Amino acid sequence: MKTFQIYCLKTPEGAIRYFGQTCQRLRARFNKHLNTKLNIHVSNWIQECLRDGKVPLCELLMSGLTKEEADQEEKALIKWGKLKGLSLTNTTDGGDGMLGVPQSEANRKAISERMIGKKKSPESIEKMRLALIGRKHSEATRLKMSLAHRGNKYNLGKTASEQTRKKRSMALKGRVFTEEHRRQLKWSVCGRIAPAA
Repeated sequence: MKTFQIYCLKTPEGAIRYFGQTCQRLRARFNKHLNTKLNIHVSNWIQECLRDGKVPLCELLMSGLTKEEADQEEKALIKWGKLKGLSLTNTTDGGDGMLGVPQSEANRKAISERMIGKKKSPESIEKMRLALIGRKHSEATRLKMSLAHRGNKYNLGKTASEQTRKKRSMALKGRVFTEEHRRQLKWSVCGRIAPAA
């Protein structure tokens, strides 16, 4: 089970500017802060410090917390810091990372460029596979996906290559469709949803 740590970032003079949580080693998380180029308040402050030849300080405040405990403690510290009048660079009230914070086009581009060429390890792929086992989309979600696929302009007019058609053919050989499945396929070809049997 993952455990979380609460930390703060300070100016070289000791003024607290940021509260955060992580399940990584603190040194690794601090290095990410130092190296990120995202256009967010905490990153801009760190980059400003580095340009001035100063390095922010990173201090561990709590460790061995569950995610829920870390969320609560982070929120409490950010609230306390604001009440004390600290010049915090946190953009949310804590406990949610960057969820809900709108990303600029420059941020999205920077994230995209960093991910180019990165490959997931076999361990990560296996974890993702196990996490998805047994997961089922709701009827509404399946309908949305179906409609989106039908209206996908990138698929219009495209013909599968001979190699792709052969692969599909081999994958389907020996497969027997149930009567219900055949009925659904018949209706899907017409672009409509089959009525309940």
